[in-house]
Amino acid sequence: MNRAFIHSFWLYCAIILLLVIFSVYLRSPFFSIYSLDWDEWTFILLGQSVLDGYLPYTHYWDVKPPLVFYGFAGIVSLVGTDIVGVRAAGSIIIAITAFACYLIGLRLMRPLWSVVAAATYITLATRFTPMLMSEHLAVLPLMFGVWALLKASDYDKHAPYYCFLAGVLFTLALYTRLNLAFVPLFVGIAYVVNILLQSKSVQKSCISGVTLVLGFIVVSSVVFLPFAGHVTLFIDSVFLAPLSYAQTKLSAWQVLASQWQHAGGLYRLAYILSLSAIVVLLREWKKGKPVANSLMLIVALLAVELSIAIGGRDFHHYWIQLAPFLALFAVFALSRVAFVSIWAGRVLLVGAYLTFIGLGLVSQQAAKGFSQQDTVPEVAGYLKGQVSPDDTLYTTNQQILYWLLEKEPLSAAILHPSNITKPFLLQHMPGASSEPSKELQRILSFQPTWIVTQESLFYWHSIPGLERSLNAILNQHYQQQTILGQTQIYKRIQSGM
Repeated sequence: MNRAFIHSFWLYCAIILLLVIFSVYLRSPFFSIYSLDWDEWTFILLGQSVLDGYLPYTHYWDVKPPLVFYGFAGIVSLVGTDIVGVRAAGSIIIAITAFACYLIGLRLMRPLWSVVAAATYITLATRFTPMLMSEHLAVLPLMFGVWALLKASDYDKHAPYYCFLAGVLFTLALYTRLNLAFVPLFVGIAYVVNILLQSKSVQKSCISGVTLVLGFIVVSSVVFLPFAGHVTLFIDSVFLAPLSYAQTKLSAWQVLASQWQHAGGLYRLAYILSLSAIVVLLREWKKGKPVANSLMLIVALLAVELSIAIGGRDFHHYWIQLAPFLALFAVFALSRVAFVSIWAGRVLLVGAYLTFIGLGLVSQQAAKGFSQQDTVPEVAGYLKGQVSPDDTLYTTNQQILYWLLEKEPLSAAILHPSNITKPFLLQHMPGASSEPSKELQRILSFQPTWIVTQESLFYWHSIPGLERSLNAILNQHYQQQTILGQTQIYKRIQSGM
């Protein structure tokens, strides 16, 4: 084992440790706060269902690819019923993704700036999403896939192996976030075309394309294998349901406008710097300079942005998929300023590190605001003292209670509470009625012992009759036990409906 390898190994270990420390520093103020995003609660329940021995979509259902189930199952198996452990695991996942950004950054800029790019990704990935989301899981294999493809572009004897690895990693990302299908498609085509142009070898380009596709086939086969006896369920849940979801959407231009409107100062600055970097790189490409690595990153960024835009929805956690590319291009733009002026570079580096320290203090203040609104621990504590093992529970807004109290949701339609108002998803759920009103009636026919709800929840507004139906049942058959914050807890007072 040569000294260079040993030196690189320990350097990489030190950088990973540094990134983990920074990720935990930035995100730890939110570790114990439950009420950050109810999507995370759903992912945890999906993971728990796998640990309980159920195949994805057969017991618990949500419009998410199967690797979300397995990814969160792995995390929950390690940390148990502990939200702090889930968030800590998320911080490590984000730090490892940041290390991939560092490795990619080394191909564009100097090591110090690559570290800044990695830390910038952590910052952007935390800005609106201090919880653990499916996007955080997806960008981990995505960015290592991009790195593998860039390694393959070195055209050495290991290129086919890196291509295969890239195909595997891209497919893992795809089965975690289905919209990311555009990235391997466009980046893969760009890579194969670039090989053809650079090497003038049809054979090399064909081998590259085949090994990429082979990686996709291998992973897809492994993912599909458990569903061999449930082919219809697999196709319906993994592909058709997301298509139904995407049909109820904004136009691509409306999504882009909404992104800019809600991005906030940090993301807007990253966008502006990234656009300036892309302009510089395209000019260098026009002059004949070797910027193939940068062009593939540009294609990847545009592919992710396109996938979000045509998906027709603009949720802040979608931006996590853009974050690593924005971080790389934004810091690359700053590094070019440093290239022109040494003193400007030093000032920017110091400013970047001071900013990262300051962001931790901002996180602490933001966490205080969230913690004041977090009623989950209080509600769970109250119910643990009241709920018996045979009691059933229906909650309209805090599905994490099923996990904390070890209770089963009465229907797949309420694993994510708002799904009950989406008939385009209900039609894909095994055992559920395709009409929201009938599905609510079916759930209430089970006569849940406890109902945890809140007045005027936003998702009820799309189908007003649902809230009226629930309130009628609550008034007739339930007694309010207590109100904790805005959360109302009811217990059934008679068995007949």
